[in-house]
Amino acid sequence: MKKVLSFYQWETRVADYFGLAIACKMSHPAMLDRRDTYIFSELNRKYGTRNVYCSYTRGYVAGLIAARFTDLYKNHLEFCYDVGGILYSTHKESIHAKVEKFYGTPDVQKLNDSAGSHYWTGSDKPF
Repeated sequence: MKKVLSFYQWETRVADYFGLAIACKMSHPAMLDRRDTYIFSELNRKYGTRNVYCSYTRGYVAGLIAARFTDLYKNHLEFCYDVGGILYSTHKESIHAKVEKFYGTPDVQKLNDSAGSHYWTGSDKPF
């Protein structure tokens, strides 16, 4: 029988999961697939018909993941619009062109018509 993980081990596992995602600049679907196999497969493990981990532990790990996702969006991702193959960022310290170029001009409609998405900060890799 496999042993259960301690809170410290869960914190380490969640930190490893997000650390790898940031280092590899994973896409969101790839992150969710890895989360399902690396975290949820263990967290939702059953012993017979009962869950191995109590609801408190599952809630704690869900909170760890939510906090790390919040940090990810705050510090590692930026929202960009793709206008004619050029990324225009809403982030003030971005390496991409800024959306302020469109403010107060007739070209603002190009910004409204273009697709927007999150990208990894400092790269052209979509999240």
